[in-house]
Amino acid sequence: MQLDWDAIFSRLEEQPHDADFQLMSCDRCGHQYLVDDEILRLYLDPTLREHALMAQGYAWPRCRGCGAADWDLVPAETAAADWSWAIKKGG
Repeated sequence: MQLDWDAIFSRLEEQPHDADFQLMSCDRCGHQYLVDDEILRLYLDPTLREHALMAQGYAWPRCRGCGAADWDLVPAETAAADWSWAIKKGG
């Protein structure tokens, strides 16, 4: 599964720049998030309007899927329907 970085930057309304996007899932329930490891940003929903910082000293949000406070990110194997826009077609 390859991410469509052009679609992501378009939705962010930003010009392409250094980024390291990954589609990730909650290790407890599978709820999905987009992560940019370059700027340590966790996008909380497919609109990319809400995010949290993944840096030390910042509060880790509860999972939007299961509400767990002690969850972690694992790589997503497939994209949920609401994240399908971010997947490169044919990729």
